[in-house]
Amino acid sequence: MTLLLALGAQAAEAVIGQAISQGSMDVDHALAAGIAPLSSGSVVKTAETPGRIVLQNGMRGSLGPASLAEVYADRLVLQSGQAAISAGAGYRVQAAGYTVAPAAGAQAKVEVRQGQVAVGATNGVVSVSNQEGILLARVNPGAALSFEPAPAADPLSKVTGKLEKRGDRFFLTDEVTNVQVELVGRNLAGDVGHRISVAGMPKQGSDHQILDVTQATRLEGAAGSSTTAKAASGISHGTKIGLAVVGGAVAAAGVSLGAISR
Repeated sequence: MTLLLALGAQAAEAVIGQAISQGSMDVDHALAAGIAPLSSGSVVKTAETPGRIVLQNGMRGSLGPASLAEVYADRLVLQSGQAAISAGAGYRVQAAGYTVAPAAGAQAKVEVRQGQVAVGATNGVVSVSNQEGILLARVNPGAALSFEPAPAADPLSKVTGKLEKRGDRFFLTDEVTNVQVELVGRNLAGDVGHRISVAGMPKQGSDHQILDVTQATRLEGAAGSSTTAKAASGISHGTKIGLAVVGGAVAAAGVSLGAISR
């Protein structure tokens, strides 16, 4: 019986990888320097220097200075600070209720600050979903978006883009989130080919988002015109989504991801 208990304890503490830092860090509430082993659910807290996460399944990631995260074989749960991961075997970052997943070959950069999550993408598209698994945004390479709960008093989703008609159905791809939305509940035939701003109650289709339109406004400027400024923010399924800042580039949300190395 004692042997079985010992084997069970060893299995529970099986090493899944290492945390590496050139300075000091805290791993599982103990001070560590250099290299420390990680088991499933290990808590890593960096100090003044960043840390690297190297897992046996091939995942490579990093934490920025003054960051706190839990590390698992299939995900990194970022509590505060900054993290970056490269795509591999479906690995993802969870932060403040959002799930961040890079596509093959892509790198995701994530920052948690004061209840807001900023997500940047490098070398490929990074997808962001909510707790219900609904796709909120596709972040393109070189771009970044911020995510935070929308006011509870405003349950409507708000999207902007060029209206398209396919058969008897209307669609647009939101300029902020790069997510395709089907628009129902109103005849929008007169706005096809134009850039419009739409508000409505969100629904979830089998493979795409659906918006029951309550308000639609045609915007000035031709769709796709270089002289027409794109939307800077929107609301999707209770989340306010806006442009963010990567590497010092100024954008609407004022969130800086900073530089996080692999």
